[in-house]
Amino acid sequence: MLSAAREALNLLLSGIRPRRKPAVRRASDDDWMLATDLPLAADEAGTERFVHLASADGWRVGRTENGWLLLDRPSLIPGVTERTGALPPGEAGALISLLERHPSDTADERALRAVAKAAEEGAAALDRLCARLHADWAEKLRGHEKLPGALLPYLCAAAKETEEKTC
Repeated sequence: MLSAAREALNLLLSGIRPRRKPAVRRASDDDWMLATDLPLAADEAGTERFVHLASADGWRVGRTENGWLLLDRPSLIPGVTERTGALPPGEAGALISLLERHPSDTADERALRAVAKAAEEGAAALDRLCARLHADWAEKLRGHEKLPGALLPYLCAAAKETEEKTC
């Protein structure tokens, strides 16, 4: 699910001439999608040029204390319109079922980023995330709160992506 974001980021990085190829990783911070060590691989002018290009392209850019750039642009995470076929096994299937039975148009960008990152990491990571979300959503239902129904297409895409990786 993060491939489109990585491609867009790599296109921006291609315009910079660093001393070495910068690393691009999933950000460990829930408020950010990706991170790059470009400031450690390029001079200050190259880094500032990249920050300018990324900001102009719609990326939100931040910096860590250890010199990495944090990047976020959730609109680059593609979703799917609906689930096709049977529910996936495990916690992802349980969450998809919950969201189908409790539709809403709300979504949390932190959860969207978490689903995309977990899908890229693999089935076990997605299952751990879904177990945590399942517990949170059960509490919301008990309190008669809305579930983040707009996450449904992303959960479907994540389940499909992790299924394809394990086949």
